[in-house]
Amino acid sequence: MSKKNNVIPFGDPARHYFSRAFSKFGSGDYPETLVLLRKAVQADPLNAEYRLNYAVALHQTDQYLESVTAIIEMFKY
Repeated sequence: MSKKNNVIPFGDPARHYFSRAFSKFGSGDYPETLVLLRKAVQADPLNAEYRLNYAVALHQTDQYLESVTAIIEMFKY
């Protein structure tokens, strides 16, 4: 007997993380927003929208140096 795979594919994992992050951001859950946006950026590093929103979320949590660094990183891709 073989094990069943219980993973449900979401299609584009980066878009899934971004959508969840957008909801968390709207409710003020900035720590979870950062986690989800970081995952979106890791899943799709060329997506400027994800990177910019990650930088904004860093700024919202008073992580100014990290925010600037994230913006600079955008220009490397």
